Amino acid sequence: MRLSRPSAKTGEVQAGASVILWADRVLLLGLALFALSIPHSIAAAYVSLGLSALAWITRDLAARRFRFTRTPIDRAVICFAILSLMAGLLSESPGISLPKLRSLIIFAMVWLIATNLPLRHVCLLVGLLICSGLVGVGYSLVEKTIGRGVVVLAINPDSPLAQTPLEAGDVIWMIERHRVRSLADIVTIIRRQPVGKKVEIEALHAGDPLPLELLVTDELKTKPDSPGITVGGSSRRFRASGFSRHFITWADQIQLLALLCYGFVIVLLKKATLPRQSLLAALVIFSLFCVALILTSSRAAIAAFVLALFIVAVMAGGKRIAV
Repeated sequence: MRLSRPSAKTGEVQAGASVILWADRVLLLGLALFALSIPHSIAAAYVSLGLSALAWITRDLAARRFRFTRTPIDRAVICFAILSLMAGLLSESPGISLPKLRSLIIFAMVWLIATNLPLRHVCLLVGLLICSGLVGVGYSLVEKTIGRGVVVLAINPDSPLAQTPLEAGDVIWMIERHRVRSLADIVTIIRRQPVGKKVEIEALHAGDPLPLELLVTDELKTKPDSPGITVGGSSRRFRASGFSRHFITWADQIQLLALLCYGFVIVLLKKATLPRQSLLAALVIFSLFCVALILTSSRAAIAAFVLALFIVAVMAGGKRIAV
């Protein structure tokens, strides 16, 4: 009996099925990385989202069928994008505002998730998102407890930092994006830099950011106390920022996560049979995000958050929820 060889068409089908399978895996991996990274790094979230989008396109090209699912918030997202574009065009500095519109790309996750994930996987993704956000909240609470950076006690007259806005009582907490907790850390980082480089120093004045620059010289690298300052202890007077360096961005992220948990609380309150353990867990997580938001001291984010809580409560209806 003679065995027939597989046709070229059969081989193409198998290859296409393999591409579809691996593209699906990459898509899911990208979305998982997106959920884990978005509460901490916008750049990492963009990379993850781009990876998932590329896998989506690759899979649909291999399947020769484009899948796209509409959602109830399509119009809201499109209107928001149009208003953002108009705000950028009418800005006093379009050259600064328009490049920032690339952040609108992140809203593509709405259709990416709706098209490619069933409800149970969406729930897992939301769980990853909240857990990742809670890690950043926990880190901020610990950092608030142990303090940040080193407090500058005195600045020598011959110190290069004497010519900067840095004052006694300010805090140095990061040099070249490396966190420092002692004078030895500061000296080590400076000595690693090449002569002639302007080192970026992130300091805090009365809790607010104070960016500085320090020119590295041969003399500076050979001094035992290097920058010519006396330091001691850490500071707890700063705006919480999670793992990032930007408290305003982090406040906006935490606000959205808190509102997400608030939505869970409202859904649980509206249920006829109230699952007490689930409600308690949602309230605890919601409270943790609220505390983190308050620790950012970002007034605009806090005001927007309170307004959103009120509007959602009114729209949800019912005296119980309003209270």
